[in-house]
Amino acid sequence: MPARLLSIPAVAAALDEPHTLRGDGSSIKNHVMPYWADWEMRAITRMDVQSWIRSLIEKGAGPAASSGPTT
Repeated sequence: MPARLLSIPAVAAALDEPHTLRGDGSSIKNHVMPYWADWEMRAITRMDVQSWIRSLIEKGAGPAASSGPTT
């Protein structure tokens, strides 16, 4: 996982818990990183996130992957 993601306190804290590491780590690896790895965080807009969520839903990624906010 890129160091820049680990520098985000919420990501680092979530990955400290063993059960969270398995579940969230898998989601990050399979859904988040393939799409966002090359983006600069400051460049990501609300519309970018909405588009990504829509693409997850269209791919049938499942409720856990696409249950985030869509507003």
